[in-house]
Amino acid sequence: MLPTPTPGPTPSPKPGVGDLNAKLRALLPHNPVNPTTKQYRPNLTMHVEPTPPADVLARTKFIYRSDRGTERVVMWVTDAHRTGFTTTCTGWLVRYPVNAAPPLAGAGTLHPTDIGPNNGMSMSIGGSAGRGYLPPVVDGLVTQACEGRLLEPYAPSAASSP
Repeated sequence: MLPTPTPGPTPSPKPGVGDLNAKLRALLPHNPVNPTTKQYRPNLTMHVEPTPPADVLARTKFIYRSDRGTERVVMWVTDAHRTGFTTTCTGWLVRYPVNAAPPLAGAGTLHPTDIGPNNGMSMSIGGSAGRGYLPPVVDGLVTQACEGRLLEPYAPSAASSP
C-alpha cells in the first residue's frame, strides 16, 4: 500500500497583486438571470441602408430620390445647379437595380414591385429598396443630371451625428 501524500502549503497571492480569482468573481453579475427564451435568433428582417460618410453628410443640402424604371436611386446631394432646363446634382449615389427575373418560370413579365421572394425567403445583406430590387450598389461621389422637382431639403438629425 502506498502512503498518501500530504498536501503542501497553498500558494498565497503576491503582496500588492491581490487575489485574481476574487477580482474576476467581482466582474460577474450577481443579479438573478431569468431567460425568456433558450435560443438566439438574430433579426434578419431589419432594414439596413448604406449611408454616406460623415463629411458628405455634413455638406448635404438635398436628398434626391428617383425611380428610373430600371433602378431606384437615392443621392445625398452636396451641390445642385441649373444649366438651362437641366439640373445637375453632385453627391453620394446609391442605386437599387430592379430584379427583373420573374418569381416563377413562365409567369410572364410582372411589374418590378410584384416580384416575390425566391423559395419563400429573400435576404440581402446591406438592405434593399423593397421587393423586386437587388442589393444596393454604392457609386460614391458622382455628378449627374437630376430632376430638380425631386430634390428634398436635407436637415440632419441628431441620430445621424457621429
